[in-house]
Amino acid sequence: MAGRRWMALFGVMVAMVVVTVVLVVRHSPTTVASFTPPGGAGPTTFLTPTATVPLGNTGTATAVTLTVGASAGKSQFLPGYSNIDQTFTTTPLTPATRLRLTQMLQGVAPIQNTFIQGWGVDDPWPDPTAPEPTNWSSLDANVAEARALGADPVLSLCEAPWWMKGVPEPDGSTKLLKQADEWSDDAYGARILDNQMSAWLHLVQRMAERYMAPPYNVRRFQVWNELKGYFNPATSTYDMSLSPGDPTGPHTQHGYTYMYNQVYATLLNVADEVHVAHSAISIGGPYVAMDSWSSTASGVPSTLVKPYGIFDQRPLDALAYWLQHKSGAGFITLSVTAANKDGVEATDPFTAAQKFGDLVTYIRKLDPTQYPGATTLPIWLAEWYASPYASTTDTHLVAAVKASALVGFIQAGGAVALQWGGLGEGTPDGGMWTNPAQPQGGTPQPWYFALKTISDAFSPNTPVFAVQSAQPNLVTGLASNHTIILINHSTRTIRATISGHQVYLSAYAVVALHR
Repeated sequence: MAGRRWMALFGVMVAMVVVTVVLVVRHSPTTVASFTPPGGAGPTTFLTPTATVPLGNTGTATAVTLTVGASAGKSQFLPGYSNIDQTFTTTPLTPATRLRLTQMLQGVAPIQNTFIQGWGVDDPWPDPTAPEPTNWSSLDANVAEARALGADPVLSLCEAPWWMKGVPEPDGSTKLLKQADEWSDDAYGARILDNQMSAWLHLVQRMAERYMAPPYNVRRFQVWNELKGYFNPATSTYDMSLSPGDPTGPHTQHGYTYMYNQVYATLLNVADEVHVAHSAISIGGPYVAMDSWSSTASGVPSTLVKPYGIFDQRPLDALAYWLQHKSGAGFITLSVTAANKDGVEATDPFTAAQKFGDLVTYIRKLDPTQYPGATTLPIWLAEWYASPYASTTDTHLVAAVKASALVGFIQAGGAVALQWGGLGEGTPDGGMWTNPAQPQGGTPQPWYFALKTISDAFSPNTPVFAVQSAQPNLVTGLASNHTIILINHSTRTIRATISGHQVYLSAYAVVALHR
């Protein structure tokens, strides 16, 4: 009885915290609903408070019926973020705020990515006359921070020192960089020079020797970032080939897959040196931005057409080529934005949020004999962006859109989802908490609670079940063997009925029905 009373109280807490618009909580008994997973061994009981009264008149609530359906396999989901805003290293925090944010982050970020240069990390080898890279302090700090937070560190092998890179020009020539260009847009849009590939691989080797070893023990690596510099303006497509280019001079003609395979071999060689099993090392690519457009008038339209947009054929081709010709991989990694590249939106943000799950489904349907790993490699979101199209102060709308994107990604079989920063810059549509540098800062946003709820409900290897909605434009959801997540897509008050049990959802509510 004590356990049942505690669970009922916990359910009330979840509804109050996640939805945050509860007006009244009556002290009536918690209702028990029964749910039998298809093919399962027996009913699973869910407890949820039926006495919470959401904002608005429940007598005028819109009724929506949902059912828990077929198995969608087991979750592979792990959330995380890329450390680009240095919340913990550059923001002055009081000890109490630092402790609170640390505890919050440990619940939603078991993986932390950092780049080996750029986005807050210094150039490790700024002087081309120096025989070795030695400037590791800022990268050391980021990896140490990940470990201190209890996160598994990931290193993204990008950017590279200015003297190793060049920018492909429309006429086929290469624009070389000067030291003054180190942090310019040109530098971020450059690729490794053909005749500096050996220097780049030496940098990768030294980086791996340092960070595969204790105390860092890094085992996961992403190669490059959004194919920056590998888009060829002369051909208007990505250079993905296995060609080494022209190493007789400072050219930019080699293909990404050539560079990736060289990096892959270098990382495994270092693993041998430091006595780490190859099976423990996980390397991912091609880290391509999966663009979509509102019409066939833009980009290079593919046959992958969805209500929210038309996928560009060039990223799809880049992914396919890499799958066919990679030396090996531990995962597929992508950058995905729900909004269309041309800024014209064909539908609402909740429909556009289906893009993440749709891409997983698309990849899983590729022929594995032609595209090895398409059906088996974990699929990562190196970056993902889902939010209302216009800037908004409605933090509940933001949380609902992002939650909708994640549950679709999880149901389709997606694995890691890394936020691009988005910790505490304080913007309503960006951060997990309010700006900690401000008075009363560091307060969790609704998105933090939604992410924590989803992360807890769908930890790796948890059975996942689809939830069918009679009105998916209003309410969607996803179930595990111990939790049902429901998301209200509207400003209406919804009376949701699932497995014979009713729960009221306020505007843009993200609600967990716990066992």
